[in-house]
Amino acid sequence: RDGTETAPRRVSTKTANSSGRSP
Repeated sequence: RDGTETAPRRVSTKTANSSGRSP
């Protein structure tokens, strides 16, 4: 549960940071 939630969450944050967005 932790690993699965951290995987997609980390990717989402990385993509948002690259775009300069803060969802």
